[in-house]
Amino acid sequence: MMAKKTAPNPTFANIFGGLGYASCLLQWLWVTLLYFPLLLKNDAFKTMVIPEKSIQTTAPLIQFTMPPLIALIVGGIITLFVIGATIYVLARTPIAIARGGKKITHTPADALVPIITHRKKVSAKKRRQLTSKLIVGIKLLLVILPLLVSFGAYLFATPIPYTVICVVAGFLACGSLVWFGAQYAAARLLHIDTKQLI
Repeated sequence: MMAKKTAPNPTFANIFGGLGYASCLLQWLWVTLLYFPLLLKNDAFKTMVIPEKSIQTTAPLIQFTMPPLIALIVGGIITLFVIGATIYVLARTPIAIARGGKKITHTPADALVPIITHRKKVSAKKRRQLTSKLIVGIKLLLVILPLLVSFGAYLFATPIPYTVICVVAGFLACGSLVWFGAQYAAARLLHIDTKQLI
């Protein structure tokens, strides 16, 4: 009797995909950092985001004192809670980035397949191949778009030298491409179906 062949676990390849999405997020944060000062100079943006100053009245200060032992215990509990919450957030952040990245790439790809095929019936294999190619294209777009927008900073006066802007944007884009490339290389080497990739 033949042993049942099990599907390879995509976790190893998806780690690289998660790092690629994290690198993409850094690219978009870099673009935001570059253009945010320009937005702050815009009066319409200021009035929309920054609330108007209101008249503040000072309330009388109420002093609350606790015995030192109770204050120490409460402080320790709060400190442990903050440390625990920080560890939890740091552990969940990569998973949240990977899930968000998967949603950003897979949702448009799934929506575009019927449009590209003109709503004609296609085989499951052909649909999966088309979806996979669209996902790769969307990932490339997510990498290239912030790179090009960063290069556009040449048109505006920024406090950061243009060479630094280009080097950082290029480095982050290369990092994203390397991580996504490693994801697909690992998937190919381990014979992982592309629909299992994030």
